[in-house]
Amino acid sequence: MNEGQRAPEYEVGFTDQGSMHGAVKMAQINGEEKLVSFLRGEIGIDPATVESAVRELRIRRQALIHDVVLSDADLIVLGRG
Repeated sequence: MNEGQRAPEYEVGFTDQGSMHGAVKMAQINGEEKLVSFLRGEIGIDPATVESAVRELRIRRQALIHDVVLSDADLIVLGRG
């Protein structure tokens, strides 16, 4: 990355699949390293899944990770509850 160049910005959305409304709660993440840290450390997604999602982001500029279960308490800790 060149000096003065901004880190990529990511929006991470959490959709409540059990809700009829499909409400989306968003997190803003700056930089790929912070995104990986967030997904692995705070959300607990396995490294292979995160790596696959990051590859897809680089190619398609979006990626989906299915079947991530977060409790209401998890969402509150993450500031999304």
